Amino acid sequence: MLTTRNKAVAEFMPFSIVHVHMLEPLSSEKGWELFCRKAFGIDSCCPPNMTELSERIVGKCGGLPLAIAAIHCNRVLSEGYYDLPHPLKSCLLYFGVFPEGYEIRFGRLIRLWVAEGFVQCNNHLQSEHVTEEYMKELIDRSLVQVSERKPFGRARSCRVHDLMYKIIRKKMKECDFCHFFNEKDFSHFSKTQRISIHKCTNGVLESIKNSKIRSICLFNVDKLPKTFTTIFVANFKLLKILDFENAPLDCLPDGVGKLVHLHYLSLKNTKLKELPKSIGMLLNLETLNLKWTFVSELPVEIKNLKKLRYLIAKRCDNKGPYGSRAKIQEGFGALTELRKLRHVHGNTEVLEELKKLRQMRKFGIRVANRDVKDLFAIVQNMENLEGLSVQALTSGEEPFDIQSLASPLLCLQ
Repeated sequence: MLTTRNKAVAEFMPFSIVHVHMLEPLSSEKGWELFCRKAFGIDSCCPPNMTELSERIVGKCGGLPLAIAAIHCNRVLSEGYYDLPHPLKSCLLYFGVFPEGYEIRFGRLIRLWVAEGFVQCNNHLQSEHVTEEYMKELIDRSLVQVSERKPFGRARSCRVHDLMYKIIRKKMKECDFCHFFNEKDFSHFSKTQRISIHKCTNGVLESIKNSKIRSICLFNVDKLPKTFTTIFVANFKLLKILDFENAPLDCLPDGVGKLVHLHYLSLKNTKLKELPKSIGMLLNLETLNLKWTFVSELPVEIKNLKKLRYLIAKRCDNKGPYGSRAKIQEGFGALTELRKLRHVHGNTEVLEELKKLRQMRKFGIRVANRDVKDLFAIVQNMENLEGLSVQALTSGEEPFDIQSLASPLLCLQ
């Protein structure tokens, strides 16, 4: 049996093997029965004081079963939102920053939550663990759906149901949580501190010129004016989040260093070839995502980013001097807050710097096979390490010395 709300789908099927049954609207009696069952549970009994209102609602549904069922779902989902603690309300509303049906990578989402300041930490739990607890609670309350899981069970990506998304967008608008720009809406606004831009950037700069934007996210934008990023970094000094993932961006203006409040900078899957030296002025930066860019070497000024927790630098091809990895410079051992360092190239000098990074949870590096033993000796001191990826450059049939990882890491997954 195939069900569809699209008549064209039914008409596409060969009639020789398919009988198309067109559903008619429910009668008044059947519509009332369905409404009562959905709204009032097993007893299906409408309270006398709600009869008149209920009858009006059923009448407006026009006998459409989906409309009648959706009324109940909206009520339940809305109650689920109002029942959340305040920090979790903000976390749930953040799904409305993304397009409808968008599958969001778990790591991306929780780093954005942290950058926004939604996460309330204490002396016993790090922000990463708190955000994971937040996500678990949203999933357990059936407000968020897991789209894909990692091999060991943790969520890899997630989304919200279409009905939940519509409720989120409505709440988001009511409380000025985020302004949603698309091809149909370039209205002016003044209060919101977040903007989400979909497909088209025309008119955006004019609409926000007098606002105090803190967060900018781009989605499905095919064309980006050359002056777009220059104007943003010049006019919006309070920015905390710049998410340009998948944007048609090939350079970052030197003025980005003046965004001293910036916590989150994602340039993932852009055409960026190098970072400006002014990147070292972003003293509050916590996340720098350069995955699938053309950056082959990180500037030495990176060492100034003492609050940096996530650094991901995989090239989108293998044509750089270090293959798909980016070279890191001496001095990055000063980044003692790093929790995630992935897709980098290391040598003997880099290994010396690694000895200072003991807070790492996820670590990926490429080294010469002769340095593997020294690398594993350093890794042994990363007590919180959960994920490890090592690529060893060998000559001939030289074996990979896995035995030099003397004892198992307790947190390794």
